[in-house]
Amino acid sequence: MNYTKPNQQKTVIINLTFHNSIYHGFRDSGECGHIEIRVYTSGKNLQLCVSDNGIGMMPEQLEILKSRMAWKQMTEQSIQEGGFGLQNVQQRLQLVYGTKAGLHIESEWEEGTRITVVIPDIIKTHSEKEGSV
Repeated sequence: MNYTKPNQQKTVIINLTFHNSIYHGFRDSGECGHIEIRVYTSGKNLQLCVSDNGIGMMPEQLEILKSRMAWKQMTEQSIQEGGFGLQNVQQRLQLVYGTKAGLHIESEWEEGTRITVVIPDIIKTHSEKEGSV
């Protein structure tokens, strides 16, 4: 199997997450919207947060999406019904960074959506940096 390098993985993850905000958040609204991308650390974790003020998701849509994210393999149903892009990102994150990595999705109907990408244990402490010389 041919896997991309970690830096390419990060680019793919950012592109897919940003694409989801534009395509699903604003495609049917006919209005301009706002997308915010924040990158920050939390302990040793790197977090990338993409939020928008698009259409958001109904609670039942959000629950279906979250349940699909937990599936270990994509199914024909998930591909036909959509939502497989984020499932693909979730699988890539866990393949490269382990099972603690993943996506956290929050959404409110007619308010917007926030997707946070968590990459665990990627930030080195000062003492870890000194020991790697």
